[in-house]
Amino acid sequence: MLRYTAVDVESLAALFPQSLARFLQPNGLSERLKIEATYEAHVRQQQLEIEEVRRDEGLRLPDDLDYQQVGASLSTEAREMLENTRPQTIGAASRVPGVTPAAIVNLLRFVKFNHRLKVDGCGQSSGQS
Repeated sequence: MLRYTAVDVESLAALFPQSLARFLQPNGLSERLKIEATYEAHVRQQQLEIEEVRRDEGLRLPDDLDYQQVGASLSTEAREMLENTRPQTIGAASRVPGVTPAAIVNLLRFVKFNHRLKVDGCGQSSGQS
């Protein structure tokens, strides 16, 4: 409930005084609870992205990968750095200076999606012959 803007510990403590009154102490706990509740979904999403990158850090990047095709999900700086260094894997790309974790997630998803399209496209054409 605390993730909603209009809800805070004070209003909940007014409804449930026996259970929540202890959180109203002037030690900053109620503020901390509100902050954690507000950002919980974002933190969870970032943790999932971190796991996704760790799981696929050995994924080889295509030698002919055109970083301009990745589009707006990569900054101009990230595209230039990746183009200049031509990392072989997602893990190597994550260590390139100027390339943010968000850019790595976007690059990973771009490569996986486009690779799947190529594989599915090849599979469909060979299955129809």
